[in-house]
Amino acid sequence: MTKSREQLEQWMSETNSLLHKRLRNRAIKRRTLRALTLTSFILIVATEIAPNADGQVVFGAFLGIALYHFSIELENLKDSE
Repeated sequence: MTKSREQLEQWMSETNSLLHKRLRNRAIKRRTLRALTLTSFILIVATEIAPNADGQVVFGAFLGIALYHFSIELENLKDSE
């Protein structure tokens, strides 16, 4: 193999590695954003429902659901690495 071919293969390997890392980071950011968005949505629903019912109980229940969902998303994210 010639030196230029070896350099080209090395460059392609490094480029592929960087691209893979960048795509993985994008996926992590997207999943984290999705988890935060859904958690925020659950909390918004809780604040809308709470005044119509026993506020503290309903808000506490929805807060628990939101935190549980967020922890599951973060655990899935950690497992996928």
